[in-house]
Amino acid sequence: MTAPRGSAESRPGGAGDEAGSPTYRVRIADAQVEPPVVGVPPYFRVVLRITSGDGQVHVVDIAGRSYRVAPRREEAVELPGLRPAQRLIGTVDGGRARLIVEASEGP
Repeated sequence: MTAPRGSAESRPGGAGDEAGSPTYRVRIADAQVEPPVVGVPPYFRVVLRITSGDGQVHVVDIAGRSYRVAPRREEAVELPGLRPAQRLIGTVDGGRARLIVEASEGP
């Protein structure tokens, strides 16, 4: 029997498989984003769960992709890990509002 190929990180159960991606909730209503800035831990892939709070369809552009957030629905947006102090700046509804995701150290 031969050992599995790849590093321990790349095999199932390797380092980094201990928990799921951190998840953050974002609400869009009346051309406002709450919270407008989401602080995330560096290096971790994160998930934003975005909802429309005003019954309208909203379009969120972030990290080179576009997401349609329907009324009474939740859109899961998976974002890559960021280096410390790195940020992604997204727009809502063609620039009517901004959503900033920023990697920060500590709580």
